Amino acid sequence: MKNIEIKARCADLNAMRRLLKRRGLKLMSQMRQIDTYFAAPHGRLKLREVVGGEAELIQYDRPDALAAHPSDFMLALITEPEQVKEVLARALGVHAVVEKRRELYLWGYTRVHLDEVAGLGSFLELETLVLKRTVAVAEAECRAVQAALGIREEDLVAGSYADLLAREPARDRQ
Repeated sequence: MKNIEIKARCADLNAMRRLLKRRGLKLMSQMRQIDTYFAAPHGRLKLREVVGGEAELIQYDRPDALAAHPSDFMLALITEPEQVKEVLARALGVHAVVEKRRELYLWGYTRVHLDEVAGLGSFLELETLVLKRTVAVAEAECRAVQAALGIREEDLVAGSYADLLAREPARDRQ
């Protein structure tokens, strides 16, 4: 599967929530996620556990770019996350653990995530599914949503939350 994505710092999540509401978007779900990143030899590999919900193993490859960029990914539902985490930790080692509170909104084929990430702060992510469309069409939608939400170029962030945790001094843990 493929999507087009961007990540940006979001100084005021409440203002973004109001903007999303004015645009007619409804909150689809709120969740607490724990992502355990493993030291994979190719791309990134993480076990995502949703507190009180499902778990999935996610492998993805994408450039660490500021602008909208493609991400190729595969998902597998996991019924025994603790055992899978132990097996992968033994085999590959743990690179990082990222804890976040996430809100999900849908805008066309774009998933709008408002994230509060422990140790990093507040972010907004856009993930636009390519599906049976061209990458160019999906990228155009992602850029249109970015513009409509007023996401500025200077707020864009490259890399995963795990990468950011490794680069930045720890802030107060949420």
